[in-house]
Amino acid sequence: MLKQLLKTLILPVAVIIIAGCIAANPKVTADSAHMFVSNYYAKALQSGQRQKAYYQYLTSNFRHFPSDGWRDYADFWRNQKSANINSIVPVPGNPMEFTLNVTFRSKENKNLTESADFWFVCNGMTANLVARIPSVGCPTGSLQIDNKDLVTEGQ
Repeated sequence: MLKQLLKTLILPVAVIIIAGCIAANPKVTADSAHMFVSNYYAKALQSGQRQKAYYQYLTSNFRHFPSDGWRDYADFWRNQKSANINSIVPVPGNPMEFTLNVTFRSKENKNLTESADFWFVCNGMTANLVARIPSVGCPTGSLQIDNKDLVTEGQ
């Protein structure tokens, strides 16, 4: 009886739920995005971690986008004392895009507040499957920042 119930009711429901998750687009939760960007800024601000942050947190698309590059990146971060995230808000219609408002404080104690859209990619097969589960999203260790003009459709 229990075996029959499993076959006729529980198994089909489980298959539908799993198929729905697989068919869903990957996403990033707001908490994960905030944690990821906070960790990224913390590393970029440290001279000994800066190059690691450049390669670990940014996609090759982002690193090779015109006017972006290691020299410009290192010059910018070398002159910063802090980066304070004022807000990070999901962009409606794109579960991998967030609008970030941040205030950078230079070593000369000048503030620069910027707003920009960040596009994320979720790397790895397992992470991409997890990223499709409602209210879970891509693990922060599998995220990278990408450039909107070079994002591969569907990532």
